[in-house]
Amino acid sequence: MDCGEITTKIIDYKTRADALVDSLIDLKDVDQIVSDLDGLESHIAETLKVIDPNQLALRQELAKKLDVDYVGPIIGDRAAMAVTLRGEHILSSRDSVCQIFNIETGVAISDIYARITPFFQGIAWAEAHVSIQGVATIVKHSLINDQGETVYQFPTGMTILYESRDWEGSPIPVKTRPDHISYINRDGKHILKAARAKSFIFYDGVIWADNQGRQTLFDEDGKEVFTLPESFSMLDVYHNGYCLGFRIPTDGSKEAKVYKIDKKGRVEELDGIFVDAEWLNKTDRLDAKIHYENGLYYCWNKSEGYFTLRIDGSKTVYGKAGEGKKDWSLERVVNDRLFIMSLENGNDLVGLVVNTEGETPGNIMMTNKGDFVEDMMWFESFFDGKYYFLDRNGEKIGEGYDEVKDFSEGLAAVRDDRGWFFIDNKGKNNFLDKHKRFSALPDPVIQGFVGGVIQVEDEGEKYFIDRWGRRVFG
Repeated sequence: MDCGEITTKIIDYKTRADALVDSLIDLKDVDQIVSDLDGLESHIAETLKVIDPNQLALRQELAKKLDVDYVGPIIGDRAAMAVTLRGEHILSSRDSVCQIFNIETGVAISDIYARITPFFQGIAWAEAHVSIQGVATIVKHSLINDQGETVYQFPTGMTILYESRDWEGSPIPVKTRPDHISYINRDGKHILKAARAKSFIFYDGVIWADNQGRQTLFDEDGKEVFTLPESFSMLDVYHNGYCLGFRIPTDGSKEAKVYKIDKKGRVEELDGIFVDAEWLNKTDRLDAKIHYENGLYYCWNKSEGYFTLRIDGSKTVYGKAGEGKKDWSLERVVNDRLFIMSLENGNDLVGLVVNTEGETPGNIMMTNKGDFVEDMMWFESFFDGKYYFLDRNGEKIGEGYDEVKDFSEGLAAVRDDRGWFFIDNKGKNNFLDKHKRFSALPDPVIQGFVGGVIQVEDEGEKYFIDRWGRRVFG
């Protein structure tokens, strides 16, 4: 770290400290001061995890050199994505233009796109808008590598099935026809075609798929690992070398047996573990699925009610939690003590956070919710219609917002009656100017924070800020 960087950090600390003092003049609250200082220390630590100050300075220098509004994180050692937010320079239905540049020569090495996602292991998803004789514009999607080369071109109208964060490091699921799912590797080659897969993405390096009517496990090269000699009524995805299989007896029994299967095809029955066959067969309700989260599978049978199961056969029974909740379904595990139950209410679902004793700590009820992203899940409160976050400890985070986005790199965008700002996983706003709000979050070129930077809109002007709220690009 050179002297200039040290000076910059000292100024940042002093500016933040001055802001704290100014904001606390009327509070005279020592606990608040300590809390804010602790939050500052945490925010600095998280910032240094996701952004290299030296690389940010290089990216800013490149933006000036290339006369563009944004330069993304360095890809490999020679390339970076550059973004221009001045769409009038090119025929495009979006107001942004993206290309991959060689950072040494400043020469573009990719086609022009309207959007490029962050790179994961050398591959990114790109969207191009192509004009047809100046009359119509069609949207084309492709996968590109860090050399700017197209490794796979999607047929018109078809695209990737899941966001890149879901298939990082594994084969990519694509739709090549409306009813056809294939998996391609990072060279753009199909490794598994027309697969009737049991899940859309690979878990633990493997995937179950139908193979001429038999249940076969395939690896990431598309090679057969093994085929089960006897079929199961349901097969779950693999985690840490094992998966669960469920088999409904043919003798009319209403209890399905549970087995664990390793990656060599060895099958072991879990003694004394059963799930309800009727519940297992349901396909139109949330509780139809065997859910896995945080090392726990959660299931149901009539004698015990809802329970969570570990791959070693140990389980936690939530019998008390289900009392008086016959029509409720166990939807999501928060941790080994807390979970979310839901009740169908017309076309809506009402969610309730419940513990293993059937209690409702925090009295958290929700009418809408997201997924856990970075161990934080947004939800809409049943009581006031405001949005909050739920952490893995079952704590409600936030002051109640009009709109929220998922967490990325430790921060989430939230909107109150004055505009958009950002909070950490404790609900704290760590911007140097705590009163600063942004008028909008534009349809972004980059989704969420990437390399410590995110795109915002301020009174019609679009630019990029860092984790402190400072304008760094655009």
